[in-house]
Amino acid sequence: MEATRAEVLIAAHTQAYATAGGLARRTRLAAELVALGQEHELVVSERLGLLWQLYAAEQRGDLTGAEHALSNLDSQVRRLPHPASAARVRWHRAMLLDLADAPDEEVTKAYQAGAQALEDAGVQRADLLLMTVRWCRAYRTGRAAELLPDYANRYPAWPASPQLFALTLALAGDLDRAREILPAALPAFPDATYELDIALVGLTAIRTDDEHIAEMAYQALLPSADEILGPGACVFVPARQVLAELTAYLDAR
Repeated sequence: MEATRAEVLIAAHTQAYATAGGLARRTRLAAELVALGQEHELVVSERLGLLWQLYAAEQRGDLTGAEHALSNLDSQVRRLPHPASAARVRWHRAMLLDLADAPDEEVTKAYQAGAQALEDAGVQRADLLLMTVRWCRAYRTGRAAELLPDYANRYPAWPASPQLFALTLALAGDLDRAREILPAALPAFPDATYELDIALVGLTAIRTDDEHIAEMAYQALLPSADEILGPGACVFVPARQVLAELTAYLDAR
């Protein structure tokens, strides 16, 4: 019975991505799954719920909550070893340093260690993970356009494309190609990276002067106004920053 309840919670958490702005519901479901797992010794369910709690805290920008969730996940993994989860602990330690604006060298080394741990555990390739992180960090310092030559050689064989690549083109001034890619960049349906993807699309629409897509992105992103965009794939920017840019563009039309 408890295992069935856990399956129901997991399914409900997946379905909670079907509507943008579902973070509050996902947070509640994560807490339920952790409590159920701990009470009935459902180790996998508890571990999954702890990871969900970590994601949710990062998305809220709640560093204290994220540290607490990460510590709980780390403790569970130390008691009951699980290489993929141990690697995720290392990755999210880097993400928390990034969220806390730690020194650049410290953040870079932590991401490299975390990405390598994930690759060693068979979760994901380190180089592709680091490409996305590198881009997000370059965007925040106004240097994302500098990455176009390197990233163009890889497109489309790397994560976060075409949304991220279309914006890179637009930032580099290649507006015609950005316009060409933009329709294919529209997320088909809300999922774990929906808010990030829609923000990238909206920022591209501003630069390519596509009012229709900019308006769509604004409406889609509005329910997530209080979130940090990106976790757990990367740390991008607060959703309010993107909404402010979209508002300024749309008001000027």
